[in-house]
Amino acid sequence: MQAAISRKASLRGALQRLLIALAACMVCTAAHAQYPLKPVKILVGFAPGGGIDIISRALGEKLQAGWGQPVIIENRPGASGLIAAEQLARAAPDGYTLMVTPSTVLTFAPALYEKLSFDIFQDFAPVVQLAASEVAYVVSASLPAASFREFVALASKNPGATAYATTGNAGLPYVASLIVNQHTGMKLNFVSYKGVPQALNDLLGGNIQLFVDTLPGVMGQVKAGKLRILAILGEKRVSSLPEVPTIAEAGVPEATGQSWNAMVTRAKTPTEIIRRINTDLVTILKRADIAERLALVGFVTLGGTPEDLAAVMRADLAKWGKVIRTNNIKPE
Repeated sequence: MQAAISRKASLRGALQRLLIALAACMVCTAAHAQYPLKPVKILVGFAPGGGIDIISRALGEKLQAGWGQPVIIENRPGASGLIAAEQLARAAPDGYTLMVTPSTVLTFAPALYEKLSFDIFQDFAPVVQLAASEVAYVVSASLPAASFREFVALASKNPGATAYATTGNAGLPYVASLIVNQHTGMKLNFVSYKGVPQALNDLLGGNIQLFVDTLPGVMGQVKAGKLRILAILGEKRVSSLPEVPTIAEAGVPEATGQSWNAMVTRAKTPTEIIRRINTDLVTILKRADIAERLALVGFVTLGGTPEDLAAVMRADLAKWGKVIRTNNIKPE
């Protein structure tokens, strides 16, 4: 008799705990469905006015209008985007701190730095790929090389006499250029610049003969007729530059790659919140006004699921990480 009473009491206790847990889940789910209930912060690891900042502000405006909550862009420049990444890694996993970042932070930094204060898969949750910009091989319009193959022939006449540049050695332009140099046999003199303006001035002035950078950095001078694009590193030609071949068409398919930007948030953020942000951003990225706004500065909008972004992160980390380790590249 006593045993039966004890079993009933135990069952009642278990039922009460279950009901409490279900109630808590319902409250939690309701809160997720109403997201956001307060201002949302988007971290940007670069100074205002750059490509990442332009993307963040364009999307932030639309998110704010749709969510009815302030979306605050917080610029935290420094260490090629790593300072913002470190801040995100310390944020609460509630979806109220997001980060827009270039692919270099997610797929180059883990291979470049022996020690990072964050792990891109343990500390960050992928949300969505936002936009991509092609990397271009650019020369002065006055240089007697109308194509990539002609540039290779010109540079090969005097090995080591031709200078080329990128903005640092921790990004796709430099890493991909190593593959191009290896496969073409070019012996070029590398010059590293801290910023695009100085590199463009030296390119136009003849101090360097080749600059490898993303389209947003060079399109102004290209449209003005001062620079010529010899090839892009993307898998297919750019619709706005149909006459420019890909690096694969120029004979180096191994260097094919794309510079992309993405949004991530803190790991362990509720899946429902990540799905909400993803859905809203994909809808915004499909808008003609957003696509046109970003196209003006050399970007092509992307999209996809969080799983799609995770797959791209893993693939690019494997591909470019191997090149970084093989060439023993260290951050400047």
